[in-house]
Amino acid sequence: MKDFRRNISRNISSYSVKDGIKHGIIYKCKIYWQNIKTAFHYVANDNKKNPRSFIIGSSTVFLVVFFLCLIQNALKRSSVLLVKAQEDIVGKYDLVLSPSTNSEGQFSLLNYTHINEKTKDLSEVAGSAPRWALTAEAMNNEYSGSLYTFFLNTTLEKEIGLASHWPFRKLGNNEILLSSSLIRTLHVQPNAGQTITLQFNFTSLITEVYPDMEFKSDIMNDVINEIIKKTEYSDKEYDQIINQYLKKTDSINKINKSYDKVIKNGLIISNNYLVVDDIDKSYGMFPSTLGNVGVIELEQIKNLIFKLVENIVNELINSEYPINISFDVSKIKDIDNIFNPVENALMVIVMKNNRMESYTKSHANAKKDIIRFTNQVADSLGFNFTAEYTSVLFLAVNSSEVLMVFLDELFFSIISVLCLLMVILIYSLLMTDVEEKTFEYGMIRSLGLHHTVLIIILLFQSLFFSIPGIILGVFLCKIVYIPVDYVISQYAETSIDVRISTSALILGVGIGFFIPIFGIVGLVKRALTKTLRDALDIYHRVVSETQVKIKKLEDIGMSLPEIAISIIMVVIGFGVYYGVPTAYVSQNYALFFRFLTLLLLVMILGETLLGQVINNLLEKVCVSLVIWGPNKKLKIVVKKNLQNHFSRNSKTSIMFSLCLAYIIFAAALFSLMGGSLSRQIEWTTGADISIVAKSFDTPLPEDEIRALLDSNSITDDEDLIEEYSFVTYPLNYNSQVRSTSLCPVSGISCKYVEFFGVETNILKTLLTRYYSVEEYDNKYIYNNDPILSLNQNIDTLKDIVDYIPESFESINKGTVTTKTKPKYYYPLNSTRTYSIAYPILIGSNFMEETYTTISDWLPLIIDGNDNDISEVYLLKPIGILNKFPGFTDISSGMLSNGYVGFLSMDNYNRFLNLTTEFLYIANPPTKTVDVYKYHEQSLKKYLFIKVKKDATDFQIEDIINNILRYIDDSTKFSVNNLRHSVKSTNSIADLLNNIFYFIAFLGIFMCSFMCYLSFTANLKENSWEFGILRSIGLSAVEVINVYIYEAICIILSCVVVGTSIGLISAVIITMQFNLFMQLPFTLSFPFFMFFELVILSLIVAIFGSYIPGKQYAEKPINEVIKGKL
Repeated sequence: MKDFRRNISRNISSYSVKDGIKHGIIYKCKIYWQNIKTAFHYVANDNKKNPRSFIIGSSTVFLVVFFLCLIQNALKRSSVLLVKAQEDIVGKYDLVLSPSTNSEGQFSLLNYTHINEKTKDLSEVAGSAPRWALTAEAMNNEYSGSLYTFFLNTTLEKEIGLASHWPFRKLGNNEILLSSSLIRTLHVQPNAGQTITLQFNFTSLITEVYPDMEFKSDIMNDVINEIIKKTEYSDKEYDQIINQYLKKTDSINKINKSYDKVIKNGLIISNNYLVVDDIDKSYGMFPSTLGNVGVIELEQIKNLIFKLVENIVNELINSEYPINISFDVSKIKDIDNIFNPVENALMVIVMKNNRMESYTKSHANAKKDIIRFTNQVADSLGFNFTAEYTSVLFLAVNSSEVLMVFLDELFFSIISVLCLLMVILIYSLLMTDVEEKTFEYGMIRSLGLHHTVLIIILLFQSLFFSIPGIILGVFLCKIVYIPVDYVISQYAETSIDVRISTSALILGVGIGFFIPIFGIVGLVKRALTKTLRDALDIYHRVVSETQVKIKKLEDIGMSLPEIAISIIMVVIGFGVYYGVPTAYVSQNYALFFRFLTLLLLVMILGETLLGQVINNLLEKVCVSLVIWGPNKKLKIVVKKNLQNHFSRNSKTSIMFSLCLAYIIFAAALFSLMGGSLSRQIEWTTGADISIVAKSFDTPLPEDEIRALLDSNSITDDEDLIEEYSFVTYPLNYNSQVRSTSLCPVSGISCKYVEFFGVETNILKTLLTRYYSVEEYDNKYIYNNDPILSLNQNIDTLKDIVDYIPESFESINKGTVTTKTKPKYYYPLNSTRTYSIAYPILIGSNFMEETYTTISDWLPLIIDGNDNDISEVYLLKPIGILNKFPGFTDISSGMLSNGYVGFLSMDNYNRFLNLTTEFLYIANPPTKTVDVYKYHEQSLKKYLFIKVKKDATDFQIEDIINNILRYIDDSTKFSVNNLRHSVKSTNSIADLLNNIFYFIAFLGIFMCSFMCYLSFTANLKENSWEFGILRSIGLSAVEVINVYIYEAICIILSCVVVGTSIGLISAVIITMQFNLFMQLPFTLSFPFFMFFELVILSLIVAIFGSYIPGKQYAEKPINEVIKGKL
């Protein structure tokens, strides 16, 4: 204070002289500079003499900046978890180049050297790597299994980031890594010196994958020249004969003509490999849905190429002379260039720079980055470069756009609530020394301090709080974030990125800088009033029964609260009325959900403020419930304290209620996000095991699989497989059918619907928790079994005989009408068409878009293959499905891309065979044609298997491997092991839960700290009351109990309000999430965190009131009343 007086005496003339002289700008600047120096010296000296206020303020800013920066950065970084989930499914394939046919029909493999030379210096490209991928059959004695074999350069792929977390060493000559499941199938041990035999079918690759590839005979000319040189001077008779034969022009021409034919008609190469290790997961190197996989170094494919050439020689030359010809393939001219796997790659993978940063952006920005990346690669290679470009990972991430948006909104809502909690915490901490600052600034004003200097002092005081706190907070965040990012990078298998994001810095620094300014202004509000009486009141008894308020804007009809509420309502109205429709129409889902999240946060805040309205009533109820026995006389005192201390307690109530609500709805959100991945996989897979044929040309071998499963020899446990069921291809996939359309009787709003044939036990096999029905037509449901009810034929004459047009009775009875006859469009034999109806189960999305109900009858129009015949059948929906396990298109909403219906297997075959018959009648073929052939049984696309709950992972793998052994080429089928897939996503769910626990712990810490400071300050500020209560006869223990009861009642009332708000918000969030994701309703309540927060807060309330109360109890009453401690 003395220092301040000296500063005032030196500068008093700068603001007290009234000489009437108009001073210039320089003079005013000098005065302002002197005022700034005065304020700075005062604040510096004050903080030096009284460091408590400085420590509290700067520590608060430090904690806020540290936690907000850390959490915002960690949450933003956590978005890579969903990208990691997609990488596990499809691999880390940013851009895949694959061979293609040019405009002239020429086909060629990819020249990696050329591609790398053109793309290595591009700003968007991190690197590229060549690969070969071949299907093979692995054999070990009597055991065998199919697999995909990848030939790759692990060293190069680690350099470009594709194999960044690949844990295996570089393989040597004839060494291989195999999937764990295949190793168990083959009964071999890794790292034990055991070998297996791989058979590579080059013919399959050439004829199926690259049928347009032309094979030139240049290599054979080099082979022949090599053999001629070797046999030129041989003394052996057969060498001389071969030499003479090969020198003949006719012989060479004959060999060259047979070259392409030989390659395409049976080229199988075998080679032995040493099993080095087992692969337990994909590490993003290849799609996890491929099943069994083998990995070999890229240079090892040369050995196969050499054997390939030798087989060609044996096939072409030795067929003329049954003599073994031995020659060194490696010495053939240009053999390395002709068959160099780098110069002739089957695929080239190009990796993007800053790839995770792009994938974790909003959908529109991510798409923009990927298009810029792919365009840059394509432009560098030129327009004449022949290749197919596929952004594999982006397509997969794009399919989970809704989930990514929900994750972003989850993080945004959490950060928003945390920011609000931090603001309340800062303000509450700064209020702990409100009495000292109010009196001090009042005394300074009484000495003649001008308001301008006081404002500068307040500004410097806030800067003294903010600047050290911000610097320390950002610095510590940078250090602490290193292990946090390490954990995230280990989960997501990405490189460590310890940078603090711009959004985290802006958030932490912004709140750390501005909130103390507003907090300081609030602290000295009374010191800046016109009168100094309140500021100089050493007893601080401003609160009384009668309060005088000075109103200004209200006197002219304006109210600040009303203005604020009006502005908020206008903003909300604009967002709801214009912003939400605009986002929806433009399909900007990120903006759409952002508006919804803002509405949710406003609703939570409104619920919290509304809870304070009923808080007084709840506190009175808690007083009646908590206080009984000898302390019953304290009820009226506690109620009076609750009323008088409402202003201070309201901040504690708001923060505690909001924190409790935040923990509850955050738990629901994290539970949804953590479990949605596994639930999505369960819904998509449909059963414990699913095997899906990738192409119509390779259906499941139903008879062989049924025989295997029915024999109970597939496993040692005969009861391990509880059920299995087949599902057909869609009806329109068959060669006889062009399309299947379903429409109302009027023929308006027809939709193409895919109809599957299902067996009667399908629901016993699938995960029925993902089977949801909107409505049944109970008239046609037998024994509460909708699938079994599909086998009935409905007699329509009982229900719709009046609707059959009489003129139809005479049309084409027993004949077929084709589209080429202009008189009739459909073969409408009304007796056949309308006398029998076939039951179906149909998706709700079809019913909604065609505005039909379950009581309607729906004609099915089947167009024949040659577009010359259409057949009509009458269908009757007996069930409207909201969800069906294994078929995501059955649902309505964003996840549906088509329409799906289900028929009984008999009706499916009936439709298919009748269509074949009518095709034959309408246009009899002159020769056997596939579309006119009857199938004894329909072709099957899906196989679902249900196993016992206690089945082990190894037993499930044995089932899968034993089934695949009966399939010629298992690589043509997609095998889904539900338990394995769910386990691979559980690590992501675990990390999300750990993030929630950390954030919840932070909320509990802040709330407990806030409660302790509030209850402590409550008693210190009202020490005068403490002394008065003791002076009127209450003992020290009873007075302490008054404040303890007051704190307990506040906590209990906030528990009711906060729990109600949290549950309401959690239910709304869950319902919204399930509305878009079409998942079952699940609500997770954090019982442990809930009771931990409540119990800890009660303990804090008791000790926060008892400890300072005990100090007052030990002092004489007169000293307590005077505030002397």
